[in-house]
Amino acid sequence: YHENVEFLVTPAAGKESHPILRGVGPLWVYDEAYRGMWFSPKIEVLMETQYSENDRPVVYIGPHPKARVIYIQLGHSDRTMREPAYQRLVHNAVLWAARRTN
Repeated sequence: YHENVEFLVTPAAGKESHPILRGVGPLWVYDEAYRGMWFSPKIEVLMETQYSENDRPVVYIGPHPKARVIYIQLGHSDRTMREPAYQRLVHNAVLWAARRTN
């Protein structure tokens, strides 16, 4: 875990058109980096990073029989939260989780 790190987050290959990523694109963040987390083999990675001090998955959805589940690692700094692309990501994620979009 490291605080106040700048790194690039990009859509995972083939996931650029997922409803959660509409209007998001690559995103530079100033945030917290995490390395060594466990990930279920069933997650669907939507955004990732190549930053060596962070695990590759940064935004992902997970299977659940009754709910839409999304994990967004980002959002620990006001600098990241002020980014229009980050705000779009969160907005899209809420709509997707509420089944207001496909």
